[in-house]
Amino acid sequence: MVFDLRDSNIYRLRYYLALCSWDNVYSCVDINVKFQNFVNILLILMSQCIPARVVRLGKRDPSFVTALVRTLLNRRRTLRRSGRLTDANALAEKNIIILLAKCRQSHLMMLLLSLPGISRKLWATTFTKF
Repeated sequence: MVFDLRDSNIYRLRYYLALCSWDNVYSCVDINVKFQNFVNILLILMSQCIPARVVRLGKRDPSFVTALVRTLLNRRRTLRRSGRLTDANALAEKNIIILLAKCRQSHLMMLLLSLPGISRKLWATTFTKF
């Protein structure tokens, strides 16, 4: 299960947390019941506001392809197959390319920090094909 923790979903969760009535938490005397009510409210709101999906990453996927990137690539593929090319291209330009660049940058920075003297391996990972 992968939770979609993009800003829009987090803002929606914050909004509903602010609107939620906490009376059943405040009115309880027993701390265990209070905590259980609090956790139940959080779980209900999280299930409503933050979507969860099952994403399978293959062995051949590069290490910088995260579950969110794979989800967006699958969505782009379904849009292209249904003939909605403009929507698929907008999704690629707006989300996928930016996320891939960030993931690739962080991956290369981790590689650079872990291998300070080995430039051959760094160049090999830089010039791999997707």
